[in-house]
Amino acid sequence: MDLLNDIRAAWPTTPYPGDQVLSDCWCDECEFSVRSLRGKSWGQIGVGDVGGESGQMSAEAFRYYLPGILALSVQHPDELHLASEINLRFVFSDHSHERPKARENLSRLTRTLSPRQREVLVRYFDWLANQEWQAPILIAAAIRAVYGMIEPFSFDELDRWNRQRAAVLRAEA
Repeated sequence: MDLLNDIRAAWPTTPYPGDQVLSDCWCDECEFSVRSLRGKSWGQIGVGDVGGESGQMSAEAFRYYLPGILALSVQHPDELHLASEINLRFVFSDHSHERPKARENLSRLTRTLSPRQREVLVRYFDWLANQEWQAPILIAAAIRAVYGMIEPFSFDELDRWNRQRAAVLRAEA
């Protein structure tokens, strides 16, 4: 089976959790940011439903929509915001002022994963690493988190990788 089929098989049909869990906040901005998800199953979401504005998506909504976002990311690898949406939910920086909240949300997410889902997520992060546009430190932190080893990544190390990557891209241009 390929990765896309494995994603779909690892997350069998799950009932829609309800509109009330799409966001933790229902101010106008947050309500606007999750409006495109309202009433959709994870198999019904599209590229435009995820990323940027979906930053206001609750941890519960992210858990529900994760297989859909994974599938979209594999189907549309040029839509970098999809992979970023996934990876950013599995990592947090040692410079983050919200480390305790991020750690707790990530811990709740990873505790709900079945062994099969963990396996598929690791395959996904390996696939993402082969795309070569995300920092290896982020991929490694996400894979560790999948297995419950939740620790912040080094912002300074990420910054060094970004500067090196930028220099390589300038040299290639």
